[in-house]
Amino acid sequence: MFYQDDGFGQSGLTALETVLTVLNMNISSTGKYARNTLNIDDALYTISKGSPEAILIVATTSMAAQFISYVQTNKTLFHNAVIFALISTIDTTAPPMRALKNVEVVGSQVVPPVTSLSYAIVREYRTNHRKIDPTGPLNAISLEGYILGKMISIALLRTPGLTSSTNRTLFTNSFYDVVERYLLGLQIGPYTACSADDAIYPLNSDTCACNQGLRSIWIVSISNGTVQDIPSGYINWKGSCFLDPKVISQPILFGLVSCFRIKINNKIASTDTGPKYETRSGIQAAFASFNARGGYNGRQV
Repeated sequence: MFYQDDGFGQSGLTALETVLTVLNMNISSTGKYARNTLNIDDALYTISKGSPEAILIVATTSMAAQFISYVQTNKTLFHNAVIFALISTIDTTAPPMRALKNVEVVGSQVVPPVTSLSYAIVREYRTNHRKIDPTGPLNAISLEGYILGKMISIALLRTPGLTSSTNRTLFTNSFYDVVERYLLGLQIGPYTACSADDAIYPLNSDTCACNQGLRSIWIVSISNGTVQDIPSGYINWKGSCFLDPKVISQPILFGLVSCFRIKINNKIASTDTGPKYETRSGIQAAFASFNARGGYNGRQV
């Protein structure tokens, strides 16, 4: 794991440790960098000692792109084809990320992909964003800001007579007086323990015990400057403030045994073409269709 050495990065490290504990897995190595610095040499070296196959990145967009680029250019340290996983605060559409080539990157985000026009909130966001900035970038971070702006607008309409800072509590409470709402089909909440009279979680500083609004995660892939949605990675949860890692379903793995071999210069050699490859690609196509329909009890194969 590569992370920024502050509360932001430490929370990501704690979350990863929690999830891997449930999955009976361990972190092979970690590396960190100081906030507001560009020195990641030590982190690069310490992470390489674990020979990771995948690296989670909790960092700023520029540092994430720099780290991935460094790993690509240090083949002597990293022997595997590393998969990079990014958290939602990293802008996957930023120029530094789009400049990465020949690398496998996946990212998580708490809003739908801006290319998924099946979501009404995405269609409205694209239309209204183009009105104020016809050439500006459309990305997940901007969409998240758009959703926040709509929530503030709704709160204002629900707060009559707002004239001074003395109305702050009324304005804040208007966010939470509706425990759960749907914003153009996008679930917001439910908020819990938002009352000063709550015996277990009394209202503290005009907020809730759980003010987690968006409770969905979308997964995207970034390949040679193109961001694509991975529908099978979508997850949504209710009943708890945060996602319980115990609900994460590990995939069902199958192996393919094949004796297809060819001769090159009278020597036996394996190949990625011919019957072996065609069999595998056919199986992958069938599995992809199966997974798109929900897989096996929610598990991918």
